[in-house]
Amino acid sequence: MTRGNHQTAWVLAVLICAAAFGLGTGANGALAVPISASKTWSSEDGRWTPPPGFQFIEGWKTTSKGATYKPCQTVFWHFLRDGEPADRSTMIDDISDSLSRMEEWTGLTFTETADPKEANLTFSWTDSDVLIDASVAGIGGRVSGLYYGFVGFSKNNSWTSDAYAGYGTVTITGQSGIEPFQFPGRQALIIHEVMHAMGFEHVDEPSSIMNPEFDSPHPGIPNAADLQGMRTVYLDNECPSPVPTAQAVFDAEGKAFVQARNLKRGTKVTSMNLGPNRRFKGTLSAPVPDGRRAQIVVTAEDDKGKWVDTTYQSRKVKNGAVRFAVPVTLYDYIYVRDHKGRFLARFTTDDNRRP
Repeated sequence: MTRGNHQTAWVLAVLICAAAFGLGTGANGALAVPISASKTWSSEDGRWTPPPGFQFIEGWKTTSKGATYKPCQTVFWHFLRDGEPADRSTMIDDISDSLSRMEEWTGLTFTETADPKEANLTFSWTDSDVLIDASVAGIGGRVSGLYYGFVGFSKNNSWTSDAYAGYGTVTITGQSGIEPFQFPGRQALIIHEVMHAMGFEHVDEPSSIMNPEFDSPHPGIPNAADLQGMRTVYLDNECPSPVPTAQAVFDAEGKAFVQARNLKRGTKVTSMNLGPNRRFKGTLSAPVPDGRRAQIVVTAEDDKGKWVDTTYQSRKVKNGAVRFAVPVTLYDYIYVRDHKGRFLARFTTDDNRRP
């Protein structure tokens, strides 16, 4: 857009849903630190959500779902540079610098990956309909339920060009017929969109990095409320227990993961193994009498798209150890129940690793 006697850029960042890239990390046979459920444990534990009745009155706001990522999480990011305009070739440097700053503010670790399937934060140059309007510089959001964030940059808006590279306020020169002027550097746009990917929404405060419209007076850095929001949602929270995970490589599908999703009070994952032969072996410490057998139910989709349950039995329980081995395929659900059919644990198989 044009304001006064010089060009300015606006940013509109919106939360939208899109198909996610697959995720996948870890080494073969990798196992997270076993956890014991002092209550009914869920793999979702640890991710910040607004408490009941929570009021956003301090100049920052998240969606009703709260945080995309868990405290202390390593967020793997990838920049899809297809179609990158020649005058925007240093955008990746500003992305890297912005994420380094955000590590200090959030306690997250942002690690670049060359594999887009491994990424749970993806940047790209986009031709999204939202960005056809030249006044819109970027979009950011997440895919609900997958804990995956995305950022898209306009190929046309001047704010994404290398002329605006930097943090804070930068001086823009060399534009025909326009006197040099001060404007927020491109890293303000990146931080704004990444905060959308992390779960934050727009606010009306003019000095906030999450205000949807930027103009020359904006300092191009987060204000105190922005930093407080990142502290509340990420930095000030304890690192959650890692999700017990085992990994293998299936011949046709590639990487495969089996992960614990829920554990009943008093149940502990003591070992997990997933083999290339598609056999999942597990051991639980659970309140099942010695000499009894637990039930393992594998729910899988058949060739006709119907979900079918297949029931197996564990070995006889000894010293409270429930040992089992069952065949699995991708996208199965594995339920472990005690000798009376009561829930003990739930696992899933997938082609990516959920944090």
